[in-house]
Amino acid sequence: RRVLFRSGRTSDVVLVGTGYASRVAFLEQVDWHGIDLALLGNWKSLADHPLRANVKHAKLDACIDNDDAIGWYRSARMSINLYRREAEVGADANGWAMTPREVELAAIGCPFVTQPRGENLELLPHVPKFTEPDELSDVVRWMLTNDDKRFEIARLSQAALADWTFTNRAKQLLKLIDLRRA
Repeated sequence: RRVLFRSGRTSDVVLVGTGYASRVAFLEQVDWHGIDLALLGNWKSLADHPLRANVKHAKLDACIDNDDAIGWYRSARMSINLYRREAEVGADANGWAMTPREVELAAIGCPFVTQPRGENLELLPHVPKFTEPDELSDVVRWMLTNDDKRFEIARLSQAALADWTFTNRAKQLLKLIDLRRA
């Protein structure tokens, strides 16, 4: 299954996000030879960088709206989730929770790979994980050559987070607030 983006473009791998220095440093170590990588979002740090060719919009400091992000996810064979290492002063970049990106990818049925975190290890054990650039190269190539496995990963992810709707999550939050008040 491969849905085309409005413009008819497709890609092997799409990453929607911000080009933080840690992400750029990680991505530049990955072997992208023969893989069509699409980067979307604010990648202004790539102005004079070889990865600039992978940014699919002209204005490097532009953000991408949610509808376009979903269109790009649907146009790709898969996506990657790469956590940033940068954190606010006094904060720890080593989080436990998944990002909204992982939830979005699962919800629309886009197969993806991710770095491990506590929450995705619990809820999405079937999603391939990576920690090093060479591991990402290997797992992306494996995913791109195993359509059945890639589709199964997408199906399992979508099922695992099916009840993670805005309404359901808002109800859970309101219950927690009520418990805290009591």
